Amino acid sequence: MQQLPAEELQIYDIYDMWHVPFWQRLWFKAMLFGLLSLLCITVLYLLYRYIKQRSVRQKTIFDRCVERMYQLQQRGFHAQESELYYVLYTVIIKDMLYACYKQDVYSYTDQQLVDYINTLSLSDAQKEHLARLLQAGQWSKFAQKEAMSVQLKEDWQQLYDLVLQCKQHVETKEV
Repeated sequence: MQQLPAEELQIYDIYDMWHVPFWQRLWFKAMLFGLLSLLCITVLYLLYRYIKQRSVRQKTIFDRCVERMYQLQQRGFHAQESELYYVLYTVIIKDMLYACYKQDVYSYTDQQLVDYINTLSLSDAQKEHLARLLQAGQWSKFAQKEAMSVQLKEDWQQLYDLVLQCKQHVETKEV
Protein backbone atom coordinates (compact mmCIF):
# COMPACT_ATOMS: atom_id res chain seq x y z
CA MET A 1 0.00 0.00 0.00
CA GLN A 2 1.23 3.30 -0.99
CA GLN A 3 1.35 6.13 1.46
CA LEU A 4 0.09 9.58 0.46
CA PRO A 5 1.91 12.72 1.42
CA ALA A 6 0.52 14.64 4.36
CA GLU A 7 -0.86 17.48 2.20
CA GLU A 8 -3.13 15.13 0.35
CA LEU A 9 -4.65 13.58 3.49
CA GLN A 10 -6.84 16.59 4.20
CA ILE A 11 -10.54 15.96 4.26
CA TYR A 12 -12.57 18.49 2.39
CA ASP A 13 -15.99 19.60 3.61
CA ILE A 14 -18.81 18.63 1.38
CA TYR A 15 -21.49 20.53 3.35
CA ASP A 16 -22.11 24.25 3.21
CA MET A 17 -23.05 24.62 6.91
CA TRP A 18 -21.88 23.18 10.17
CA HIS A 19 -24.13 21.92 12.95
CA VAL A 20 -23.37 23.61 16.32
CA PRO A 21 -25.03 21.95 19.34
CA PHE A 22 -27.40 24.22 21.29
CA TRP A 23 -25.33 24.06 24.51
CA GLN A 24 -22.44 25.63 22.66
CA ARG A 25 -24.40 28.57 21.36
CA LEU A 26 -24.24 32.06 22.89
CA TRP A 27 -27.96 32.36 23.67
CA PHE A 28 -27.87 29.13 25.72
CA LYS A 29 -24.83 30.28 27.68
CA ALA A 30 -26.45 33.66 28.41
CA MET A 31 -29.71 31.99 29.54
CA LEU A 32 -27.80 29.56 31.78
CA PHE A 33 -25.86 32.43 33.34
CA GLY A 34 -29.10 34.35 33.98
CA LEU A 35 -30.80 31.34 35.62
CA LEU A 36 -27.81 30.64 37.84
CA SER A 37 -27.65 34.30 38.84
CA LEU A 38 -31.36 34.27 39.69
CA LEU A 39 -30.89 31.10 41.74
CA CYS A 40 -27.99 32.63 43.68
CA ILE A 41 -29.95 35.81 44.37
CA THR A 42 -32.95 33.79 45.58
CA VAL A 43 -30.82 31.67 47.91
CA LEU A 44 -29.11 34.76 49.33
CA TYR A 45 -32.47 36.49 49.87
CA LEU A 46 -33.94 33.47 51.66
CA LEU A 47 -30.84 33.22 53.82
CA TYR A 48 -31.06 36.93 54.68
CA ARG A 49 -34.74 36.61 55.59
CA TYR A 50 -34.07 33.55 57.75
CA ILE A 51 -31.27 35.29 59.66
CA LYS A 52 -33.34 38.44 60.11
CA GLN A 53 -36.33 36.44 61.36
CA ARG A 54 -34.17 34.61 63.92
CA SER A 55 -32.76 37.86 65.22
CA VAL A 56 -36.19 39.35 65.92
CA ARG A 57 -36.93 39.03 69.62
CA GLN A 58 -39.94 36.89 70.35
CA LYS A 59 -42.49 38.37 72.72
CA THR A 60 -42.54 36.73 76.10
CA ILE A 61 -45.68 35.98 78.05
CA PHE A 62 -44.90 38.96 80.25
CA ASP A 63 -44.67 41.26 77.24
CA ARG A 64 -48.10 40.10 76.12
CA CYS A 65 -49.50 40.60 79.64
CA VAL A 66 -48.12 44.13 79.84
CA GLU A 67 -49.43 44.87 76.35
CA ARG A 68 -52.92 43.69 77.34
CA MET A 69 -52.76 45.78 80.49
CA TYR A 70 -51.87 48.90 78.48
CA GLN A 71 -54.72 48.20 76.07
CA LEU A 72 -57.10 48.03 79.01
CA GLN A 73 -55.71 51.25 80.41
CA GLN A 74 -56.09 53.07 77.09
CA ARG A 75 -59.65 51.85 76.83
CA GLY A 76 -60.52 53.60 80.07
CA PHE A 77 -62.05 52.12 83.20
CA HIS A 78 -65.81 52.07 82.81
CA ALA A 79 -67.99 50.40 85.42
CA GLN A 80 -70.29 49.05 82.70
CA GLU A 81 -67.45 46.93 81.30
CA SER A 82 -66.26 45.51 84.60
CA GLU A 83 -67.10 41.95 83.52
CA LEU A 84 -64.75 42.25 80.53
CA TYR A 85 -61.99 43.71 82.69
CA TYR A 86 -62.16 40.94 85.26
CA VAL A 87 -62.22 38.25 82.58
CA LEU A 88 -59.06 39.77 81.09
CA TYR A 89 -57.53 40.13 84.56
CA THR A 90 -58.12 36.41 85.10
CA VAL A 91 -56.45 35.57 81.78
CA ILE A 92 -53.48 37.77 82.68
CA ILE A 93 -53.18 36.09 86.09
CA LYS A 94 -53.21 32.66 84.46
CA ASP A 95 -50.57 33.71 81.93
CA MET A 96 -48.41 35.17 84.67
CA LEU A 97 -48.66 32.06 86.87
CA TYR A 98 -47.85 29.84 83.92
CA ALA A 99 -44.78 31.91 83.07
CA CYS A 100 -43.53 32.07 86.65
CA TYR A 101 -44.24 28.57 87.90
CA LYS A 102 -44.63 26.51 84.69
CA GLN A 103 -47.91 25.08 85.96
CA ASP A 104 -50.75 24.73 83.45
CA VAL A 105 -53.47 26.75 85.17
CA TYR A 106 -55.50 27.61 82.07
CA SER A 107 -58.14 24.97 82.78
CA TYR A 108 -58.51 25.89 86.47
CA THR A 109 -61.69 27.46 87.74
CA ASP A 110 -61.40 30.63 89.80
CA GLN A 111 -61.68 28.68 93.07
CA GLN A 112 -59.06 26.15 91.97
CA LEU A 113 -56.84 29.06 91.01
CA VAL A 114 -57.22 30.62 94.47
CA ASP A 115 -56.36 27.26 96.07
CA TYR A 116 -53.30 26.96 93.84
CA ILE A 117 -52.19 30.53 94.61
CA ASN A 118 -52.34 29.75 98.35
CA THR A 119 -49.74 26.99 97.80
CA LEU A 120 -47.27 29.33 96.10
CA SER A 121 -44.38 31.17 97.70
CA LEU A 122 -45.96 34.60 97.35
CA SER A 123 -46.33 37.14 100.10
CA ASP A 124 -49.59 37.12 102.04
CA ALA A 125 -50.50 40.52 100.59
CA GLN A 126 -50.05 39.24 97.04
CA LYS A 127 -52.06 36.11 97.76
CA GLU A 128 -54.83 38.19 99.32
CA HIS A 129 -54.85 40.61 96.40
CA LEU A 130 -55.06 37.84 93.80
CA ALA A 131 -57.81 36.08 95.75
CA ARG A 132 -59.79 39.34 96.09
CA LEU A 133 -59.30 40.08 92.39
CA LEU A 134 -60.57 36.63 91.40
CA GLN A 135 -63.50 36.99 93.82
CA ALA A 136 -64.39 40.38 92.30
CA GLY A 137 -64.25 38.70 88.91
CA GLN A 138 -66.72 36.06 90.05
CA TRP A 139 -69.06 38.74 91.37
CA SER A 140 -68.78 40.65 88.15
CA LYS A 141 -69.22 37.64 85.87
CA PHE A 142 -71.92 35.71 87.65
CA ALA A 143 -73.75 38.14 89.91
CA GLN A 144 -73.68 40.91 87.29
CA LYS A 145 -72.35 43.26 89.95
CA GLU A 146 -70.58 46.23 88.42
CA ALA A 147 -67.33 47.37 89.96
CA MET A 148 -66.61 51.04 90.40
CA SER A 149 -64.13 52.53 87.97
CA VAL A 150 -61.89 53.50 90.91
CA GLN A 151 -61.77 49.85 91.98
CA LEU A 152 -60.97 48.77 88.41
CA LYS A 153 -58.05 51.22 88.34
CA GLU A 154 -56.72 50.03 91.69
CA ASP A 155 -56.99 46.38 90.63
CA TRP A 156 -55.26 47.23 87.36
CA GLN A 157 -52.38 48.95 89.15
CA GLN A 158 -51.90 46.13 91.66
CA LEU A 159 -52.02 43.48 88.93
CA TYR A 160 -49.59 45.48 86.81
CA ASP A 161 -47.14 45.72 89.71
CA LEU A 162 -47.50 42.00 90.34
CA VAL A 163 -46.80 41.17 86.67
CA LEU A 164 -43.65 43.32 86.75
CA GLN A 165 -42.48 41.69 90.00
CA CYS A 166 -43.05 38.23 88.56
CA LYS A 167 -41.22 39.20 85.37
CA GLN A 168 -38.27 40.48 87.38
CA HIS A 169 -38.28 37.31 89.50
CA VAL A 170 -38.18 35.07 86.42
CA GLU A 171 -35.47 37.14 84.72
CA THR A 172 -33.23 37.02 87.81
CA LYS A 173 -33.83 33.28 88.10
CA GLU A 174 -32.73 32.74 84.47
CA VAL A 175 -29.53 34.75 84.89
